[in-house]
Amino acid sequence: MKVYLNDREIQTEENQSLFNFLQSNQLTDRNGIAVALNDMVVPKTDWEQKILEEKDHVMIITATAGG
Repeated sequence: MKVYLNDREIQTEENQSLFNFLQSNQLTDRNGIAVALNDMVVPKTDWEQKILEEKDHVMIITATAGG
């Protein structure tokens, strides 16, 4: 199925959790990130329970130091 990661189309397995999707894209070990699914922030505690669907949009937001 198609899922979009920061507007880039990615083919992935059906019935995949958000956590597994992020893990397969080497994103679970990064500090200072937030994840939005279809414009709604998903708390890290919910990543394993959230199942992706066809054409979902995943956005990675990275915190940066500075002011």
